[in-house]
Amino acid sequence: MIERRIEHGHHPSWLVRLPPEPESCRTARQGLARFLRPLLPEPVVEDAVLVLHELVANGVDHAGTPMIVTARVRGDAVRLAVHDGSTVPGETRPHDPRAHRGRGLQLVGTISRRWGIYRHRTGKTTWAELGPDPDTPAQPAPAVPAQRTAHRFGARRADQENRNTSLPTGSRS
Repeated sequence: MIERRIEHGHHPSWLVRLPPEPESCRTARQGLARFLRPLLPEPVVEDAVLVLHELVANGVDHAGTPMIVTARVRGDAVRLAVHDGSTVPGETRPHDPRAHRGRGLQLVGTISRRWGIYRHRTGKTTWAELGPDPDTPAQPAPAVPAQRTAHRFGARRADQENRNTSLPTGSRS
């Protein structure tokens, strides 16, 4: 596991590489909480930790590839992203009260201001934005080329600083 904090002007960022193992969920939760607690109010930190757990769990369960997890704080909001090596996008499932699993992305959509998935040549990135108003329903992201979205929120810069990562280059699906 490689973990690092990156400063981009006034927008602190956090990056960690994780293996596709169940323990990665706990590692991501603990690392994100350490990073965010000095920067954001506790309710935002708690929501972000929960959302990141769901995103990493999806990567472990469905992609089965190493992941690069990033978080970037801008003002009172945070953008989380999980990059994995699978091009198969996650999907929300219809609610089934008998099911013990399968509600992760519904939870992400309920808590996040916005979230989305975009594919690139080496996999996909699932991202979510959280801020002080988690009661606002998640809005679908506008159709923006992945490279522009990643650059706008600093993921591309974080990836460029860590040369062994993949850069998002495709369009969102």
